[in-house]
Parts: sequence; C-alpha cells; structure tokens
Amino acid sequence: MDTLLELSKRHKEWLKMATKITSSSDKAQDLVQDMYLAMGLSDSVLREEYSNFIFTVMQNIFLNQFKKNNTFIEGKEVKRVTFVSIDDENEIF
Repeated sequence: MDTLLELSKRHKEWLKMATKITSSSDKAQDLVQDMYLAMGLSDSVLREEYSNFIFTVMQNIFLNQFKKNNTFIEGKEVKRVTFVSIDDENEIF
C-alpha cells in the first residue's frame, strides 16, 4: 500500500483535524502538507484505523514548530512565549 495515496483519500478529514489544532484554515493547509511530507519520509505502516495516529503526528509537528518559533499568533498581534521548566521543589503558583 502506498502510504501517501492512502492518506490523500482522506484529505478533507486531515484538513478538519488540522484546523482544530491550528485554529486557522491557512495554517491547517500547511500543517497537512507537513504531515504528508513527514509520513512520506517515514517508514510507518498504516493500520486499519490510523486517524488517531495522524492526529498525533500533526499535533507534534505543530507543537515542534510552535516551540521552535516561540511565538503564538493571536489575531494580528504576535506574542512572544517563554517556556518555563518547573521542578517539584520550587512550585510556582
């Protein structure tokens, strides 16, 4: 089975999932394309029901891009985001 051909049969479903992740139709299209690229380069074999796996792949791609850029687009304003590590001894409230 050709993975990309199989994935492309459910393109509209992937766009819908990606829109839920990104809250933007433009970003959703980019995310789905990134998912196709990642799946095409991987040796993953699709099982019977693979929707949850594809959702996880897209979510991870989105989060990795988010962390890399340290930005979050809110309306037209771009806000900087700083990730903070919290250890058990110094809890922040």
